[in-house]
Amino acid sequence: GRRGKSVEKRSALMSLLLLQAAAYSAITPVFDGRVFLSGGIAAALSHTASVPVDVVKTRIQLDPDRFSGNAVQAAGMLIAEEGPGSLLAGTGPTFIGYFLQGSLKFGLYEAFKPMLQQCCTGFEPPQLIVLLCAAVAAEAFASIALCPLEAARIRLVQEPNAEANTFQTLARMFLGRDGLAQAFG
Repeated sequence: GRRGKSVEKRSALMSLLLLQAAAYSAITPVFDGRVFLSGGIAAALSHTASVPVDVVKTRIQLDPDRFSGNAVQAAGMLIAEEGPGSLLAGTGPTFIGYFLQGSLKFGLYEAFKPMLQQCCTGFEPPQLIVLLCAAVAAEAFASIALCPLEAARIRLVQEPNAEANTFQTLARMFLGRDGLAQAFG
């Protein structure tokens, strides 16, 4: 009787609320901290592990006359003249920069996918197009965030005797004569 109709009404109301919640979550950007964190850790560790190779490459590019041999010979020269720690120059900005870049790249990619699908109501583009647009947008934000830290990394590798840390280098770049142009140049 009466109790059965009340249960049916509650079931119908619960079903309606669940459908609305499902529809809302399908079109609302999802900022999942786990995606941001795992993307940041993966990018930071993989790029930081290659710092010694990057230091040698950068120093060869900056002074090709001094480092005219191969990369192994250049690394040997750096170690002999400046010590083994010279191969770790720029580790701070590399770790921080790529943690930020990886976090944004992977986290925003996951957040942009449902947002872009929502924007396409009325027509359905191929899924690949939506995924590519999400990836391009996420990488654009990630690269902009990385740029000042990459500039700081190059500055620290370029000036081995500067004895500045990441934050001092960034402050000099942002507060220096060229300001933002120097950080993004």
